[in-house]
Amino acid sequence: MRGEYRVNNENIKSLYEEAVQLKKKINSCKIEHVTRNLNDKADFLAKKASLAVKD
Repeated sequence: MRGEYRVNNENIKSLYEEAVQLKKKINSCKIEHVTRNLNDKADFLAKKASLAVKD
């Protein structure tokens, strides 16, 4: 979101672009990176979702 990295994954590119546009409409916004070890529930859900998705 700060432009440090490029989004290469086509599955999330449109979501990223939408988030950037929404962020421009908000007066104040703070985005923080939370590492997996500090966010166990999100890590659990992400792993569960990744196992459910079959390519």
